[in-house]
Amino acid sequence: MSPGFASGTQAYTASVPNSVSTFTVTPTTNDANATATVNGASAATPVTLTVGSNTVTVQVTAQDGTTQSYTVAVTRAASSDATLSALTLSQGSLSPNFASGTQAYTASVAHSVSSLIVTPTTNDANATATVNGASAATPVTLTVGSNTVTVQVTAQDGSTQSYTVTVTRAAVSASSDATLSALALSQGSLSPNFVSGTLAYTALVPNSVSSLIVTPTTNDANATATVNGASAATPVTLTVGSNTVTVQVTAQDGSTQSYTVANVTRAASSHATLSALTLSRAV
Repeated sequence: MSPGFASGTQAYTASVPNSVSTFTVTPTTNDANATATVNGASAATPVTLTVGSNTVTVQVTAQDGTTQSYTVAVTRAASSDATLSALTLSQGSLSPNFASGTQAYTASVAHSVSSLIVTPTTNDANATATVNGASAATPVTLTVGSNTVTVQVTAQDGSTQSYTVTVTRAAVSASSDATLSALALSQGSLSPNFVSGTLAYTALVPNSVSSLIVTPTTNDANATATVNGASAATPVTLTVGSNTVTVQVTAQDGSTQSYTVANVTRAASSHATLSALTLSRAV
């Protein structure tokens, strides 16, 4: 108490830490026949303190009814508690498990998780918390790879403390699909009819067809296909007789599968005509 107590001094001040939410004021009267109250109640009644300034009035009533008041302005400090009692994620889980005194965590989520909610709970009801500088209700957008989420706790007295969660969002899993959904020839037709799981075919074309385009369509848009090692747009030159066409499909993860049109048979020419006939004069 300041200043030190003196019977003739009626006004005092005092300061207490935030942890002190109540205290007892004990007045002692000079005259045993006088009485004293504290904030209008018995001196034994604890005085509840709010954060900031609290006025405590001690009223002394003499035996003849005259009164005099003493006041103590008690200042209770604001809380400096900038800790959390809980921290949860809407997707994934913290590692290590949450503990109020641990400030750094990691978490992993699937590629399908593009955002999550981080929910901090403060130890002190008067403290506040933000997530990446925004309200804790604001979803955190996640990019593929590492994402740092910062939870800042501001205590009642303005002091701060940060908790961080490094959230790793997985990349897209590479597809192993090296199949075709269609395979077409610009001339002739496949035998048997195309089915994705059938890898070997034959085809017949007339002699007049000296080249054709083989068009493969992959089941997975990320897969690629070549025809005889070249772009599918490259015409395949056909000789008379059997020609093997190989379509190689490469999946996104690098695995491969081949489809073959093993007997693209170009018919022999049936032309048995002359383009010219000349006679030489006999000697």
